[in-house]
Amino acid sequence: MPWEKSFDTEDALGKAMAAFWTHGYEATSMRDLVDCMGIGRGSLYAAFGDKRRLFLRALAHYDDRHRRRWTERLAPRPRPGRPFWPPSTR
Repeated sequence: MPWEKSFDTEDALGKAMAAFWTHGYEATSMRDLVDCMGIGRGSLYAAFGDKRRLFLRALAHYDDRHRRRWTERLAPRPRPGRPFWPPSTR
């Protein structure tokens, strides 16, 4: 029978990201990850591979969820009081 995932991947990645953020890559053990993610060791390996692959997935998760949002918030915006479009013809 094929393995069937019984947990939310996004939630698990968020928990792994928090563990890596708190303890750092080297200090975060597979036991720490299993405990904080709330999944079995076999499920962790089946879904994410080894610690390095999980770390890279957690970084991508961070990028998708946080950096992109901050980039959008910090993007240049038109100054108040000056129309952005149509351009001035003066």
